[in-house]
Amino acid sequence: MTASRQPRLAVDNVSISYGGPDVVRNVGFEVPAGEISVLLGPNGAGKTTLLRAISGLARVTRGRIRLNGIRIDRLQPYRIVAMGIAHVPQGREVFPYSTGFENLRAGGFIRKDRAELDRDIDSFIKQWPPAAAVVNRLGVLMSGGEQQVIAIGRALMSRPTVLLLDEPSLGLAPRLVTQLFTIIRSVVQELSQEGTAVLLVEQNIRKALEIGDRVNVLSAGELVHQCRASEITPERVVSLYMGSSVQ
Repeated sequence: MTASRQPRLAVDNVSISYGGPDVVRNVGFEVPAGEISVLLGPNGAGKTTLLRAISGLARVTRGRIRLNGIRIDRLQPYRIVAMGIAHVPQGREVFPYSTGFENLRAGGFIRKDRAELDRDIDSFIKQWPPAAAVVNRLGVLMSGGEQQVIAIGRALMSRPTVLLLDEPSLGLAPRLVTQLFTIIRSVVQELSQEGTAVLLVEQNIRKALEIGDRVNVLSAGELVHQCRASEITPERVVSLYMGSSVQ
């Protein structure tokens, strides 16, 4: 394996609990630098819980999570952010009474290079028309697609080495989903030159397989399949959800 494909993120036989029984059990996978790894599974499979654990928001009861070889599952969330993980949560969660620009700037709160941060914001706004259209608009007045673009841009302002995306297409019209995935693909291509890794949770299986490099399928809190994205079809993914033996 070349240096550019060494795992940025490693989830090693992880189990996760919210204080009761484990909701994720013995899950393990790697997210190599410069690639998109996709987490697929039905509602309740544990996908969002895994992202929350990587960000330090859910408790790992067994196993380890490592970023660039350093264990992070015992660290506070702010330290995990400082080490290079950015999380775009399900539901976007933009600051409703802050403008698009203010939301983007908030993403770089850990950075000391404020002038360079503003240049990064200007570059993102120029590159992505949906962001440019709402740079002076309050979050509460943005459409779902506009909020999602701003949420992704906000995460990028921390210059992450690992970007976590949780259901970015949720609640968007099909036309907006296509536009959003075009933006995500372009962002990933740009970030891949820097060795950034992406972990994507997505309900739109077909779109996820189009954009992803690796696939991890979860069902009932357990990992049931791993492969390259080119090696599996949406129909096969659904059969795994249902516990079918169809190959």
